[in-house]
Amino acid sequence: MTQTILSDSISTGNLEEPSKLCFHCGADNGAVPVEAHQHFFCCEGCSAVYQLLCENSLCNYYDLNPNPGNTRSKNVNPEYGYLDDPEIFKKLVLFSNGKTARISFRLPQIHCSSCIWLLEHLYRINPDIVQSEVNFSRKEIFISFNENKTKLSEIASLLSSLGYSPDISRNQDSTEKEKSGNRSLWIKIGVAGFCFGNIMLLSFPEYFGITETSFIHLFGYLNIAIAIPSAFFSGSGYFISAWNGLRNRIVNMDVPIAVGMLVIFIRSVFEILSQTGSGYLDSLSGLVFFLLIGKVFQQKTFDLLSFDRDYRSYFPLGVMRKKGNLIQSVPVTSLKIGDRIILRNAELVPADSVLIKGITSLDYSFVTGESERTDAGEGEFIYAGGRHFGTSIELELVNEASQIYITRLWNHQSFSKVESGDVSSLSNRIGKNFTIAVLAISFVASIFWWMIDSTMIVKVVSSILIVACPCALALSLPFTMGSVLAILGRNGFYLKGPAVIENLAEADTIVFDKTGTLTLPGSAGIVWNGLPLNVDESLAIKSLVSHSTHPLSVSLFKELKGKIDQVEHFFEYPGKGIAAEVAGLKIKLGSRLFVCGYSEYSADTGTEVSGTKIWVSINEVPRGHFILTSALRPGVIPLLEDLKEKYSLALISGDNEKDKKRFTDFFQNENNIHFHQTPENKLKFIEDIQQNGKKVIMAGDGLNDAGALKQSDVGISIAEDISSFTPASDAILDGERVGDLGLFLAFCKKAMRIVRSSFYLSFMYNFVGVSIAISGNLSPIVAAILMPLSSVSVVLFTTLSVKIAANKMGLSKKIFKGIFHSTSGKPKPAF
Repeated sequence: MTQTILSDSISTGNLEEPSKLCFHCGADNGAVPVEAHQHFFCCEGCSAVYQLLCENSLCNYYDLNPNPGNTRSKNVNPEYGYLDDPEIFKKLVLFSNGKTARISFRLPQIHCSSCIWLLEHLYRINPDIVQSEVNFSRKEIFISFNENKTKLSEIASLLSSLGYSPDISRNQDSTEKEKSGNRSLWIKIGVAGFCFGNIMLLSFPEYFGITETSFIHLFGYLNIAIAIPSAFFSGSGYFISAWNGLRNRIVNMDVPIAVGMLVIFIRSVFEILSQTGSGYLDSLSGLVFFLLIGKVFQQKTFDLLSFDRDYRSYFPLGVMRKKGNLIQSVPVTSLKIGDRIILRNAELVPADSVLIKGITSLDYSFVTGESERTDAGEGEFIYAGGRHFGTSIELELVNEASQIYITRLWNHQSFSKVESGDVSSLSNRIGKNFTIAVLAISFVASIFWWMIDSTMIVKVVSSILIVACPCALALSLPFTMGSVLAILGRNGFYLKGPAVIENLAEADTIVFDKTGTLTLPGSAGIVWNGLPLNVDESLAIKSLVSHSTHPLSVSLFKELKGKIDQVEHFFEYPGKGIAAEVAGLKIKLGSRLFVCGYSEYSADTGTEVSGTKIWVSINEVPRGHFILTSALRPGVIPLLEDLKEKYSLALISGDNEKDKKRFTDFFQNENNIHFHQTPENKLKFIEDIQQNGKKVIMAGDGLNDAGALKQSDVGISIAEDISSFTPASDAILDGERVGDLGLFLAFCKKAMRIVRSSFYLSFMYNFVGVSIAISGNLSPIVAAILMPLSSVSVVLFTTLSVKIAANKMGLSKKIFKGIFHSTSGKPKPAF
């Protein structure tokens, strides 16, 4: 009976009086219990966990454990008690602000998509875990948790209880860790091989028809003794994985294998002890041996492909490094401990640092999900991942920057979109449903053979459970997408994740920003039109733009001469302009409305030149405007010519209409071209298109277009030689490769066709293999060999198909060298 003790006061269907104990965790409910689901709880957290269990048909969990919510807090593994030491905690956490902490653990036991699903849903088991993310290729998990409500030791104990004991030794080289894991696997293979050979040797009398009773019985007993380490030591990984999955109400891919091994062992022991047969222990030991050999084969194949799958190594995030008086734009991977870096307004802190010069207002929403800012002054410690707001600051690195950590920030859930068909969840569903289907087929086949020939049941059922390979289905999609991500990354097109590929392939509308996207700002020079500026005013303007990363500010900074001065009260208004006080002068730069307001501007501007205008006011007095002439990016004309035949195109820009005639032919008609657009206008424009059922790609500079980029189905941020980190976007495209956007879109469509082909291939293999197994013509040993080979073959098919497609489209030849390196191999100077 469920909750007999805790729910005495609750009659069927009605609540008579509040129970004193929480229905979920058994804690005291207090004076005001939470009433929900016809039960009483001590807090909203316990109520939410109860609801999650019931929604997933797991309410029978309370039959097994009257107070499941209480188990977590009491069952802390003493092995992890040291993690609660303040000094150890400080060394291990990636981030902590007193409320939310973030930690990473290496989990060598991760091996399939079911592992990923379970580990990324830890919050269902422990509500104090805010988020958990798994890096499959590196076998790492990153957990954000409420440090005031749960301890680090509790999280480590939870992982251990699930079968994923964390490897916390951070001083050990990752290569040594991998060697240790490989050594364990090879030991198991050695034991399995030894047992397999000896069991076959002891089975020779049976193979040759020798019927000496005493020998047959003796050898049978010896076979049982030898089979035990083979099945339960060498094959322990499959039993542990299956048990941990079932214990947490998850059917993973190791369940059918474990069931098959157990069926063979039990049937064999029964036959030998009852002297009704010799069993199948030679098949069992051979099965374990070949499964482990297959696992090595799989792992070697995956390791061979892992370099190409690690697209993060091509991610182009850069920062300004200061050496003496020289400031250069460099990739974050080149930064070392002790380096000095300069951060401008809205730029990201790439590594743990100490603030050397200036003050900052930090937004840690990338890490915590909370937008509340934290102020910091000189000498204070700053965690990686914070976004700086204010005038430029100088930092000194105390830890090396991690490219992978920066990419995780880009993938933070705060900037994720609601995907209709997330590829990782699709992979998980396929693996889970396929495993359930295999178990059902095995059950039906056993009934069928029981009626025909009961001696065939063990052979048929074990063969079905082993030959059916959900891994092939589950791995085909991530490996295809991983290869596509790597190839696109090496060509200067960086995608946030696999789901972006599918959305790119399905898009039917593309919306472009103009300045910094289709055109090169300042490419033909800068002209001043207005009242003359003296030296101090010119230097004040240069000082102001030095704190902004907008392409127009960067172009203006490069043209103006002189040494920059101290800037105070800096503000940047997206889509409008920037303002600050420099040497007693109040400077504003930006659009005419932002700088001049609605007042008439009567200054003598002289001869007008066509171009993008940056208006300037000094001490609230409009002085004129800079005119930045622009040219189209290389390859834009053939790109637009190609895309207009395949997509609906539109142009939205905050600039004036001087280039309207230039683009009319490419965008079909003037109704698809819009100028003087604010960030709000751009967002509304994307929403209107989507309401008509269109899938929209938005390409912009990532600054004034953040809202539109996030609203679109795929937001592409265009990056220059100094990289823009734009979390609202789904992709970053190097400015030099804008002309290849059509080629990248065609490649994504080809990738989705490869994915579908891989599914057909995997389904065909499983249909043929299971059919032969049902007929009784497939031995468990042969099935054990075919199972890992099937997953490897599918992975190789998808990866090679992607590479062949890339070669045919010329993407393998157009390998991108990186935006931080010139032809001489030296970094490009930023200032």
